[in-house]
Amino acid sequence: VFNNPDVGFATFKALVDAENAGIKIDRYVVREIAKYVNLLAGTYILDVLDREEIYAKIRKKLSA
Repeated sequence: VFNNPDVGFATFKALVDAENAGIKIDRYVVREIAKYVNLLAGTYILDVLDREEIYAKIRKKLSA
């Protein structure tokens, strides 16, 4: 559950776009992305990043 709707939207959109691009999204991937978003929240103040910046960081992680 995300307290910031921009973080939730960007995360969900990145996962959907990755799946549409052919990346297999399963429970493990979702768990790893949730951990990554949590790490980002500890590193950045996510409230000051816009959706596009959050989306770009998550898509980059999914592509790696």
